[in-house]
Amino acid sequence: MTEPGGPIERGDPSWLLLREDVGETYEAVARSAAAAVGAEVCRLALYDGETDELIAQRPRYTAAGHSVPTYRVRPSPASSRVLRSGEPYLSNDPASDPLYEPSVREHGVHSVLTVPVRYGPRILGLLYALNKPGGFLPRDARTLQALAGAAAVTLENVRLYAEERQRRIFNEGLRELSRALVSTPASEDAALGTVLDQIWRVLRYEVGLAVVLESGRLRVAACRGADAGMELPLRAAPEVAAALEQPEPHVIDAAALLPALGVAGVAGTALAAPLRAQGHSFGAFILVFEPDIVPSAPDRQLVAALADHAALFLEAAVFLRRERVARVRAAAASGIARHAATHHDPEALLQAVAPELLTVGNADRVVLYETHSRSPVLVPKAEAGATAEEQASLWSLRLDLAAGPLASLAHDRQPMRLEGRECRELSPFRDATSLLVVPICSRDALLGAIVLAAVGHEGNFDSALAEYLVDLANQVALGVENARLFARLSQMASTDELTQLANRRRFAETLRSEIDRARRSDAPVSLVLLDIDHLKVINDSHGHPAGDAAIRHVAVAIRSERREADLAARLGGEEFALLLPATPLVGAVTTAERIRGFLSNNAVPGVSVVTVSAGVATFPDDAEDEENLVRVADERLYAAKSAGRNLVCAAGAQKPLSWS
Repeated sequence: MTEPGGPIERGDPSWLLLREDVGETYEAVARSAAAAVGAEVCRLALYDGETDELIAQRPRYTAAGHSVPTYRVRPSPASSRVLRSGEPYLSNDPASDPLYEPSVREHGVHSVLTVPVRYGPRILGLLYALNKPGGFLPRDARTLQALAGAAAVTLENVRLYAEERQRRIFNEGLRELSRALVSTPASEDAALGTVLDQIWRVLRYEVGLAVVLESGRLRVAACRGADAGMELPLRAAPEVAAALEQPEPHVIDAAALLPALGVAGVAGTALAAPLRAQGHSFGAFILVFEPDIVPSAPDRQLVAALADHAALFLEAAVFLRRERVARVRAAAASGIARHAATHHDPEALLQAVAPELLTVGNADRVVLYETHSRSPVLVPKAEAGATAEEQASLWSLRLDLAAGPLASLAHDRQPMRLEGRECRELSPFRDATSLLVVPICSRDALLGAIVLAAVGHEGNFDSALAEYLVDLANQVALGVENARLFARLSQMASTDELTQLANRRRFAETLRSEIDRARRSDAPVSLVLLDIDHLKVINDSHGHPAGDAAIRHVAVAIRSERREADLAARLGGEEFALLLPATPLVGAVTTAERIRGFLSNNAVPGVSVVTVSAGVATFPDDAEDEENLVRVADERLYAAKSAGRNLVCAAGAQKPLSWS
């Protein structure tokens, strides 16, 4: 493309416009020059001596909210003559002038006066005066030369201002990157976005992206003019892959690249500036300009400088991130070890460690499963990161170990990474993009599994994370085993060996807590004390094994008639207790009668029918504390025995076999 034989001669005499930096000053110079020589219009173009190019802009891009791209063209023969000689060139018949294209008149150009804009020995640009009625005279050239001197001073000041502004923008970009190093990892993306903003202030690109390379995948960490967050494998963007290996910014094919990065409806020149440090690629800045614009050498130098420093900061950020991750993982390991040592219930332990695993697992959701004791399935026991709707699905669905993607887990007991279709085969994780399944094992037994899910993006589930989670899973397994052992020991310490009912100590503890709860809620608590009738006779007549059988038979009757919330206990010898929370006296008497009726209708083999006598009392109607509640129930028990045995005694109860 040449000038004026190019754009001017194509009928666009307004194509010459100085860079945005000049602003209203340029407009004032152009108007003054046109008025001074009586020209229809006067235009100004900058000259780049290093590339021998003229720089101009289109006025239509100066509208608010639009970029102001720069156009570079080769000088026309007439302009080249002025640049070589340093003298004005006047043509009142450019159509016949060999230094212009003959078609220039067809585009409305009748006369042209070209004057160099000099600052000392350097030519900074050219002034073009177009179309003076009657043609230009030599004195017009002298007048325009005088005005060009003033324009040269303006241009030099603008150049100095632009250089200072670029230095300021560069330093601001470095400060933002510095702040990112002492902040959270997420702010690194924000810092890259700020650098994109700084570059836009100079280059006014259409779309700018900061693309980072993470575990063989590209992620749009920051974007101006489109949305960030797009991820894709590096192999899916060969243009970016090639750009990462280049030492300097270079032009790439925007049409093939942008749709893959989630940018649609944009076509133009794309400049890729690699983010490289110490031979390692961290990503790239990708700047998209309008189709006719090619960034200048100084523009590329600015982008390259910011990209180089950004890469150095990103390299430092990698080390700091690793240190942060190490601290977080150490804290998580310490927390899980603490939970494993202090939680004596396996399910409570899993619920406590789930948030710790979510913190260190690079996941959107974590679910902890326990192996079913009788079936080859994993049962959900704890989760973190799930919404209320997701929780409902997670709790209702088990994972099959007999078939499907997890079939090998029970045998291999190795971490598994699942992606795409394999995730969709597991009902609770149909929306997941990738899963990391880590077994919880102890002494070659599969106790459960940790499942980490990434939703909507590829989780960074690398081998280092898997190895770390295996160590945590071993701690969890030890905690689960200890909790189960503690539960068994606690059960043994609080359970009657002969009947497997609660013993006296557990009964006393539960009675105390239920009375305290009843005081807070104003709900009644009823107590039934039962005593086997004539147990000594059974022992003397049939032997102690028969007496033990009678005791176990009564325990079965009590257990069969109690609710899940009720506590059945053997207090010693032939004496039993049934504690019924939130139950009034009448309800307790009904339960006691069902127990008595069960025993009356079911004989003990080799012993015959075994009966019981029972006393019933209710808090707070019959007593105001647990000690008096036991005393009242005991008094009524002995009243039932005194009345003939095989009776339920409760003052005020309207039962046929009750006595008061």
